[in-house]
Amino acid sequence: MSRSTFSVLFYVNRGKQKNGMVPVMGRVTINGTQSQFSCKKSIPLTLWDAKGNCAKGRSKEALQLNRDLDNIKAQIIKHYQHLADREAFVTAEMVRNSYQGFGSEYETLLNAFDKDIASFKKRVDNNGKIISDKFERKRSEKIVKQLKDKYGLTYSDGRGQTRTERLHYTERTKFEIQNAVKTALQTSRTWQQFTDRLKRQGVEVEFKRRRGSNDVIEGITFIKDGVRFKGSQIGRQFSYAKLNERLANNEPRQTINQGQARQNEQPRQEPNSDWQGTSRSTFDFPSLGLFDTNNPVYDPAEEDFRRRMQRKKKKRGPRL
Repeated sequence: MSRSTFSVLFYVNRGKQKNGMVPVMGRVTINGTQSQFSCKKSIPLTLWDAKGNCAKGRSKEALQLNRDLDNIKAQIIKHYQHLADREAFVTAEMVRNSYQGFGSEYETLLNAFDKDIASFKKRVDNNGKIISDKFERKRSEKIVKQLKDKYGLTYSDGRGQTRTERLHYTERTKFEIQNAVKTALQTSRTWQQFTDRLKRQGVEVEFKRRRGSNDVIEGITFIKDGVRFKGSQIGRQFSYAKLNERLANNEPRQTINQGQARQNEQPRQEPNSDWQGTSRSTFDFPSLGLFDTNNPVYDPAEEDFRRRMQRKKKKRGPRL
């Protein structure tokens, strides 16, 4: 039986050097398989000892970094031993994922059955009938309101007041990129303006082009402090297609708003008809009754169909 090989070493990414600082990376090697990860640490290039895989010197910065790297190595060894006790074959990627919190824990089939039975008991009453969850949302809202009133809690107005300094490094960077993109979109009409405004906020933009055709762009990536996120990872509305549509609509939308503002400044003359005294839209379209919510057209056939569907639904009874 061959002996399993396991090692952890640290190095710096010289290609990401910025203002003399380089990020510290880690590499796990197991039986020829390798997996890299970021240590979320930076160091001046002059302080790094490539042979010793650590910071050199006795400065406060070097000693602190070496302590952090020793702690990281100890955690990785602990995750490796935990996986080796449960798995017949362990790879470097499995250890890295476990260290970063992406590993999956396994359970026995008996435990899985116990959880399923416990979950089933919560959905069936003493007579064996399924408990309806029809009003579950209303019950949850009622409980939340009671807790809010009891402890004087308030509802959040959004993520605008999020304390980013308490977030994890990656999540904090993602949040900062999201805010930067939102700010740049408000005043940008073209891609050039959009990328320039993001660059001023420290966010780089890369476009993914279709293979064999450099003219067709399929995706977008945002980069800040060496951390990369695809547009869709920042938010669904920040994919390349959505951003392209937003930028294309920005200028016409602003033009329409300016035109409406000028039109509202002009004195309006209300027609002498039965419509006097009611509010009307800036744009007047001939009313066909299709989209007139104030005065919908009565369709006897549609009303008869709706009533028949309601009667059928009552006969069938509510679905479980």
